[in-house]
Amino acid sequence: GCEVAASATQMGTEVTLIEAAAAPLEHVLGIELGRHLAGVHEQHGVRVLTGQGVDGFDRGESGSVSAVRLMDGTRVPCDLAVVGVGEQRFEFFVVHTTGSRR
Repeated sequence: GCEVAASATQMGTEVTLIEAAAAPLEHVLGIELGRHLAGVHEQHGVRVLTGQGVDGFDRGESGSVSAVRLMDGTRVPCDLAVVGVGEQRFEFFVVHTTGSRR
């Protein structure tokens, strides 16, 4: 998931990485390195939301995803949602194609 988020950002797409844990890849890297990784992604333009569970998806008029709903009620608007399925966790990230930086 992190690799795809980084690649999409390099292509000029606005990306939000949503992670249920306190840091990306925390279960593999530990909290300190996971937070460092989050910082590196943020420096390159990825919006990182940690400690956020995904509750569901909203659909637009065309039937495609229009937003990701977080457990706290926050909606993250999007044109595309990619679910990264790991060994133990789901990682979500959102790609905003409208209003991209390029």
